[in-house]
Amino acid sequence: MLKLNWKRALLTAGLFIIQDPAPAQIITDFFPKAGTTNDMIDVIGSGFAASPQPVVQFWNRKTAPIVQISSDELIRVRVPAGATTGEISIYRGSGPTNFSSEPFIVIGLEPYVTDYSPTIGSVGEWVTFQGVHLANATVRFGSVRANETTGNVEGTELSARIPAGATNGLITVSNAFGVFTSSAPFTVIGSGPYIASLEPQSGGGGSQFFIKGAHFTGVDEVKVNNTEVAWFFVQSDQQILAINQPDVTTGFVSVAGSGGSYTSSFYFYVPPVISSFSPTNGVAGTPVTVTGQNFLGITNVRVGGINASFTPPTNNTRLELVVPEGAPTGPIRVATPAGAQFSAANFRIPPTLTGFAPAFGAQGTNVTITGANLNEGLAFVRFNGVNATIVGSPAFNQVTVTVPPGAFTGPITLQTTNGSVSSVTNFFLPASITSFSPTNSPPGTTVTIQGQNLLGATAVLFNGLPANFVDPTTNTVIQATVPAGVTTGPISVVTPAGTAVNTNLVFYALPVITSFNPTHGFPGSSVSILGTNFFGVTAVQFNGANASFTVVNDNRIDAIVPTNALTGPISVTGPAGTAVSAGPFTVDFVSDLKLSVTAAPDPVFVGSNLVYTISITNAGPHNALNAAVTNLLPASATLVSASTTLGTLNTNGNPVLGALGTLDAAGTATITLVVTPQEKGTIVNTTAVGSAYGDPTLSDNSAVVTTTVLPLPLLSIRLYSPGQMQVSWPSALTDFQLQYNTTLSNNSPWSNVLAPPITIGEETFVIDPMDSQGKFYRLKK
Repeated sequence: MLKLNWKRALLTAGLFIIQDPAPAQIITDFFPKAGTTNDMIDVIGSGFAASPQPVVQFWNRKTAPIVQISSDELIRVRVPAGATTGEISIYRGSGPTNFSSEPFIVIGLEPYVTDYSPTIGSVGEWVTFQGVHLANATVRFGSVRANETTGNVEGTELSARIPAGATNGLITVSNAFGVFTSSAPFTVIGSGPYIASLEPQSGGGGSQFFIKGAHFTGVDEVKVNNTEVAWFFVQSDQQILAINQPDVTTGFVSVAGSGGSYTSSFYFYVPPVISSFSPTNGVAGTPVTVTGQNFLGITNVRVGGINASFTPPTNNTRLELVVPEGAPTGPIRVATPAGAQFSAANFRIPPTLTGFAPAFGAQGTNVTITGANLNEGLAFVRFNGVNATIVGSPAFNQVTVTVPPGAFTGPITLQTTNGSVSSVTNFFLPASITSFSPTNSPPGTTVTIQGQNLLGATAVLFNGLPANFVDPTTNTVIQATVPAGVTTGPISVVTPAGTAVNTNLVFYALPVITSFNPTHGFPGSSVSILGTNFFGVTAVQFNGANASFTVVNDNRIDAIVPTNALTGPISVTGPAGTAVSAGPFTVDFVSDLKLSVTAAPDPVFVGSNLVYTISITNAGPHNALNAAVTNLLPASATLVSASTTLGTLNTNGNPVLGALGTLDAAGTATITLVVTPQEKGTIVNTTAVGSAYGDPTLSDNSAVVTTTVLPLPLLSIRLYSPGQMQVSWPSALTDFQLQYNTTLSNNSPWSNVLAPPITIGEETFVIDPMDSQGKFYRLKK
């Protein structure tokens, strides 16, 4: 079939004369790949010989002078001035323009190497460089210069002999205009065999591969992983063809012969084989040991299709990996450069729970559980052991369920065919309080609260006041300590699901009376008692007399003064105990009691009777209810007898107590106490009187009587000196006169001793002359 070039068609006598079009020009290659202005470049391709002559341009639209069209496939040009790095193009006339597949590199006059071979060698061997500007260039292997070089006149090829002392490293090629440095290091080897590469580098049993390198002449042994290959043939000094044994395993390749031996630094890879793994199930983060073959050089490990971290194996038969996050149940896949292998059995991933939302709710609430492997044979979801209804279809990473009836606060448990898992945190349902005990107690005591869903409690409140508590270990019991300042009211328990309070249950605190009004009054009058914790009060008393009352609120009680009330404190009794007012309530009855006490005789001798007469009078205006007398006897006096005209006396102790009962207005009562003083000196008797009613004049409700107790008037007579006597008596008897008589006749008068008395300490005495008739002495007051 002909292609028509209508621009070349000639119209002659109304006829088309059709000619074959010139073939298109195509650039397939060029050499050298780099150069500078005026350098010769051979362009290789097709369609170059046809007319008209093609135009060759370098980048930047610079036309190259054509030196020679050698054939339809080869044209030689010079690099034009102004050319820049880029593709070379060719076209003919108005035909299409075609470009080279790679750019031409514009350089200066420095050497430029496009390739060199071999990339390995030993001292004395030749290395050939391809490029441009290589004529007379200097070659260095590392820092050591090659002393022997040879090349073509065009400067496109240069050979250098590896010098003694050369080491592994970059090769430099230089001239006066610059230096070219190889991009990859040159490897200097010894005189023995050397393995540079394997092609291919992987294969199974019976596979063939090429060993490439140097100095293979004389090799008579080839091994893979220390096992001889099934067959090999030394094709050249640089290449060996080998065929593997059927049971070949991954390992280093080694060659040996007359020139020495060498082992590759890289593996020949054989497809991996998985025999088993342990454990056979586990969650993310679980270490797993895989056994098999050809694990050296593993590049990738997956569990259920998810990349897993692993420890690079140090032998062919054992692999250690860690189950990755998000891995589903599935086979273990091991990949090496020789291929990948899947385990025959799946590694089972038990479900994992990472969370759920909401974290609390009532029965019937929809809860979304998140995690992994939740949908693989999902059997059930339970809230603290109670099965829940699954909503919709579970996904790999989440499932939605409904909190079931009968569920309690606790963990969520999920069961699949791969195992079960429970949440580390509880799902909280609303708490409730059914009872607590005791229902009243002082601060610091323990109260046991019973109910449901109490786990996770964050606070316990006594009528709003925070209390210390012990974290509950069950859903049904929590213990709290009654806080200081507690007031009567409900107990509430706060959990993440809300606050539980039972308004039908009240904790009673000890009542407290802060004041009352009025502070006095008659029976039948109303009194408002103020304070706290009055809810639940069962009794109100005025000085022990029960009163009717009404609890207005927790802080107020209205009470009626009872008919038998006496002045005294008000008490309020509730379930938690009794509160007593600090001050008395005064009943407005008045009884003016008056007290008088006498003691006779005064003075009195030791051992003689002393009579206390106590007179009580009620000056009114009201009868004195519960009139009482207290008499404190002197400690040195002994009670001989006691009597009263009203009521009774209690003489079992000191003081003597008189319970007179009711002393009518204008009435009197007398109490007589007979005592005997046992010691000389001054003794004191104290008496007080009172009643249940107020007394307008308290100054006459007590009396103190002081009595002088004298020693007995006993005389002592002894010889003082010849013709004189000393007559002595107690010095306390200061008002006594010493008298004498010569006879005890009734009609004989007594005469005062005229000698002045002398007092020394507790003794008074006189010195009196003796009389032949004798004398009788006495003390006279």
